[in-house]
Amino acid sequence: MTPSSNVADPVPPTVAEANSPFHQPWWLEAVAPGRWKVVEVRHDGALAARLPYVIHSRYGLTILTMPPLTPVLGPWLAEAKGKYEAALTRQHHLLTQLLEGLPAFDLFNHHFHPSVTNWLPFYWRGFTQTTRYTYRLEQTRDLAAVWSELRDKTRNAIRKAEQQGIAVEESDDIETFIGLYAKSFARQGLPLPCTPELIRRIDAASGRQNARKLFMARGRDGTPHSGVFCVHDRGSCYYLMQGADPAFRDSGANVLAVWRSIEFAGRLGLAYDFEGSVHKSIEHFVRSFGARQTPYLQVRGASRRMRVLLASRELLRALLGR
Repeated sequence: MTPSSNVADPVPPTVAEANSPFHQPWWLEAVAPGRWKVVEVRHDGALAARLPYVIHSRYGLTILTMPPLTPVLGPWLAEAKGKYEAALTRQHHLLTQLLEGLPAFDLFNHHFHPSVTNWLPFYWRGFTQTTRYTYRLEQTRDLAAVWSELRDKTRNAIRKAEQQGIAVEESDDIETFIGLYAKSFARQGLPLPCTPELIRRIDAASGRQNARKLFMARGRDGTPHSGVFCVHDRGSCYYLMQGADPAFRDSGANVLAVWRSIEFAGRLGLAYDFEGSVHKSIEHFVRSFGARQTPYLQVRGASRRMRVLLASRELLRALLGR
């Protein structure tokens, strides 16, 4: 098995059994067109492991990181069969080869998919790890059971929205959604975390793959109140973005739109992943749907030069009392 580093093809293929839609070449080309690369390990011509990444250069430093609006990435490993010890040995070997295939870098920063729990080969090479959390509904087919786990306040908000005539429809109106998304950040005094063009590319690429759903909540008069943008594969539905008009914050439309997206996941028998957040207010919101806290790994690596720079910055802060 040998690692290789490749740039995306003009028409990216699908990676069978990838950990999530975010590992797919079509996704990477949408969020980082022409700027992503991948290390691959093949065995007898078959793909055994891959690690996509995006290269950023800032102030003469090379950073290997993740594309925008991509909650998890990290390594993908083909399923290993046989005894546990043999499978783990194979994982170690594949992860080591992926690391050896990376270009020289000053900083590496990736969020691994929750299914990837082995980071020992990274640790052995001086990388560090932080445990982060997403929130998942592993079972959505039994919607009555999911409903019973919702916080009382969340169920009441859904009922209130329905009583007020809020209707949620599956929509292709990405421009209206972008407007709602921008309003959500404007209310908080924050800039958009991405460009509208990026959202349009994600919508177009995932639409071609039949891998996205946009749920639009509207009032009786048709005015858009809130929108939820999800992407999905054969296993999970991911709550990627939500936007809402602050003029209708009390209508319950934002909660109803999320619930309709969970119902969609239930019809397909998919797990529902809220992607989680370390931000307290967001965590509080997604936890209210009864989703289970699920750990995933944030793995970082730094060159000697970067470690010196980071240490100098911490020393400066200490000296300045900041």
